[in-house]
Amino acid sequence: SVYSDTYIQLIDEYIPERQRRFIPWNQFYDYFNIIYISDIVLIPFPFGGYCTALDVLLMGKPAVTLEGKKLMGRMCAGFYKFIGITDLIAQNDYEYINYS
Repeated sequence: SVYSDTYIQLIDEYIPERQRRFIPWNQFYDYFNIIYISDIVLIPFPFGGYCTALDVLLMGKPAVTLEGKKLMGRMCAGFYKFIGITDLIAQNDYEYINYS
């Protein structure tokens, strides 16, 4: 999709490979361990990462999110706004990369 290509292109351009990991589907236990050892989590767009956002927030880890125009892309941003955190909500692609 266009969003996936844009996402990958931005990540490749701005975040060195040694500083990032794309993690394939994992078992439930492994998924939480990956969040636990992560310094920061990028919520992929155009989806808002409802379950991932909740898991990350409950584990006390920061997550960078790009607020979308539709409900599916606004979940993590909505959680952050509800608890008063706005500095991890990007308004465009370049903010998303710079916050990470």
